Amino acid sequence: MTPEIVSDSTFRWILTVLTVAGAFWALYDIVKMRKARGKDGTDPQVRDERFVYWIGIAIGVFALGGMLRYHGVF
Repeated sequence: MTPEIVSDSTFRWILTVLTVAGAFWALYDIVKMRKARGKDGTDPQVRDERFVYWIGIAIGVFALGGMLRYHGVF
C-alpha cells in the first residue's frame, strides 16, 4: 500500500477545479464593478468598494495564470 491518498494526476485536477472555481469570483467582481460604475466616485465607501473589486479581479487573474503555468501552457 502506498502512502499517497490520491494519485498525482487526481491531485492536479482537484487543485485545478478548486482554483478555477475560486477564480470565477473575479467574474462576479466584474459584474459588481459594472453596477458600481454609476455611483458617486467622491464617496469614500464607493471608492473602497471599487478597490475591493479590482483586488478580487487581480487575484482571479493571477490564479488563472498560475493554473495555466502549473499545467505547462506557458
